[in-house]
Amino acid sequence: MTDFDFSHIRPKGGESLSDYFTRVVDEWACSERGGGLARIRYALHLMQGMAEENGSIEANRLAAERRTKDLGSARSRIAELETQLRHSVSKVEAEEGRRKAAFGMRERAASEMESPRGVPCEASEAIRALPLPRSLWTETRRPGDVLN
Repeated sequence: MTDFDFSHIRPKGGESLSDYFTRVVDEWACSERGGGLARIRYALHLMQGMAEENGSIEANRLAAERRTKDLGSARSRIAELETQLRHSVSKVEAEEGRRKAAFGMRERAASEMESPRGVPCEASEAIRALPLPRSLWTETRRPGDVLN
């Protein structure tokens, strides 16, 4: 069978796919004068293949647009989270800073109780024996942490 060129037939604005098929086959069958059933079936087969190809192209375009939109929203959310992360402190770092501050306050109070020459007394030793506060946010212990 010979291939037929349907490039001269274009869909009209707002025309449904079934109306398009009917019009194309009707025009082709009329122009061929007595086109047999086999030719009409062949034309329908070719037109169906073209329509499926066009539909898959449109579906791929819509999927690509959706991916682009989702990627844009994901990138903006990532940028927002990175901004928050730059202005925040991790729980481990916060806990470490809290423990260092408690240790520094304990040492300062103990040194205030000592004599002017830095000789420890009973009160300063009692202050140094006080335990550091327990972890509020984590139970993480780093190697070398002193457990009091």
